[in-house]
Amino acid sequence: MSNKQTPHSEIRIGLAQYGKHNKPKAPDLSTLQHEDELRPLKWQHGVRRFPPKADHVTEHKKPPTSSIELEDNPPFLWVALKDRIKIVNEKANATKRLALKKAKHTNLTGGSKAYSGGEMWITAPKTIVLNGCSGRYGPRTAEQLSEIVKVVRRSGWQVISLGWDDETARPVKYPR
Repeated sequence: MSNKQTPHSEIRIGLAQYGKHNKPKAPDLSTLQHEDELRPLKWQHGVRRFPPKADHVTEHKKPPTSSIELEDNPPFLWVALKDRIKIVNEKANATKRLALKKAKHTNLTGGSKAYSGGEMWITAPKTIVLNGCSGRYGPRTAEQLSEIVKVVRRSGWQVISLGWDDETARPVKYPR
């Protein structure tokens, strides 16, 4: 990150470069179960721009190693839009009113187009573990995932990517 740019402006620059070779895509709604999965969540519901301010992250946790641990340590969902990355804790308080009791990536976009999406865990100050696991906006290739990781790193945060599974041709995810 250059000294003259803020983390948010660095991400905006990175997304502009990403957008030269990738188009925002409409969400895959084939697994849509409830209309409120398209209801946009807002700031008052816990949605933040990445990177969040320090006072918006009160806990640092290790990523889960099993589906049982995942229940106690839900990820932040992220989506890369044209000019910013939005995040929300999958089980933020406001999601208790949703039919599934958790956020979906389309709750960050209202069902609009996005470049990519996935999950992240903030494991230490300015350190995240990230994957591209979004059924609605996930990266379609290892290269797309790698490029999004580069965009996120422009923020000055350390990013540990879970990577790409060549056998399944999908991002690596935690079992649920």
